[in-house]
Amino acid sequence: MQRAASLERRAGTVSPLLVAAGALVVVVTALNLWLLIERAHGAFAAAIVVHALAYVAGIWWVLKRPASRRDLLLILAIAVVLRAIAFPAPQSLTDDAYRYVWDGRIQWHGFNPFLWVPAAPELKHLRDAAIYPNIYLKEVAVTIYPPVAEMLFMLANAISDSIWGLKVVFAVCEVLTVWALLRWLDADNLPRERVLIYAWHPLPLWEFIGQAHIDVAAASFAVLAVLMAVRGRQGVAGGVLAVAALTKYFPVVLIPALWRRWDWRAPTAFAVVAVVLYLPYAWHAGPRVLGFFGNLMDREGYVAGYGFHVVWLLRDFNLADPPGWLYVATALVILAGLAMVAFWRRGREEIRPEYLVMLAFAFIWLTSPHHVWYFGWVIPLLCRHLSVAALAMTLLVFVRYAPPMPPVITDTNNYLLAFGVPLVIAVAEIVRRQRQPQPHEAGRTA
Repeated sequence: MQRAASLERRAGTVSPLLVAAGALVVVVTALNLWLLIERAHGAFAAAIVVHALAYVAGIWWVLKRPASRRDLLLILAIAVVLRAIAFPAPQSLTDDAYRYVWDGRIQWHGFNPFLWVPAAPELKHLRDAAIYPNIYLKEVAVTIYPPVAEMLFMLANAISDSIWGLKVVFAVCEVLTVWALLRWLDADNLPRERVLIYAWHPLPLWEFIGQAHIDVAAASFAVLAVLMAVRGRQGVAGGVLAVAALTKYFPVVLIPALWRRWDWRAPTAFAVVAVVLYLPYAWHAGPRVLGFFGNLMDREGYVAGYGFHVVWLLRDFNLADPPGWLYVATALVILAGLAMVAFWRRGREEIRPEYLVMLAFAFIWLTSPHHVWYFGWVIPLLCRHLSVAALAMTLLVFVRYAPPMPPVITDTNNYLLAFGVPLVIAVAEIVRRQRQPQPHEAGRTA
């Protein structure tokens, strides 16, 4: 009854503020396409600020004002326009997509990407002028991507042996994400218009569609797994979450918030699906299916410790000099503690969206990703439980694209902005909730 009344109140004309915000994000997105073509990354990062302001205004309207059903159509229409603008963007922010195309290409010719570096003489006949020269570490690195990612690269290559094939597949993933979000919001009796939080966010536009990052598929499968858990389909949820984790490993941290205690369908399905998906690649590659992952972690400073923003800041301010292993151990203890909270502090059949966001936010914050697209998979979860801290982190991380301008724009200041500010907001959110206790958001039973 309340839902029906709410929908009735929302029937009417499109909100003028939403129209204005949508028009502004479209204009800024078109401008940013041109800036990427010109490789003006500093101006691109500055324009993202304008996009973010209009985007936040749209969120405010959706959350605080009665929206009409026409608003949802406007939100979705603008989301499509934004992605149509971002679709032809050049690969000027990253070169990852070239590796994706290459991995898909060599699989169609019978080569296991976990066994062959792109520069291998045996693959010489597959080289071209468009893809091969742009592959990162082609002389030394086999792939680092899990099996489902490799299968998607192969699927994309069947469509087109180019980055365009990837973008088509990833656009379909975006449709799946939005569909799953709408169903999740319906299941929990929340306004569908909250999908704007994902649909208008600049990160999915530029990193998932424009730069064609595989993280879009991981996010899609993760949201689908949540939807299955909300509907009580634990076995399906476990299997789909395995697909998400084997696209990119991050979503595995959601298990404690999704697993119905002592119901072994989800973990069993997860394990079975993971083994089945790894088997085609591990059959010949064995332990080498872990790819170049360990070497890459070393190259990015995680082994030495300075790759983690906490260690970097402690060293930069001469406060402490912890080894990398100590930070990793500490981070694992923190994540384990949060996992226990998410697992035990809810009803056995309850899905609490705030715990999903908590685990995703903590994982991203503690692992200190160096790349903007690594932050994207938490954004769909914010449609169900909006954390200002997590939202701020996904917007502030665009500072990574601003060119160095000491003493203002430096690695240290970027870390303080992208990780320090969200941490302060997160602490403030916790304090506010403790001072003004409210019933937690009711999640659907699993």
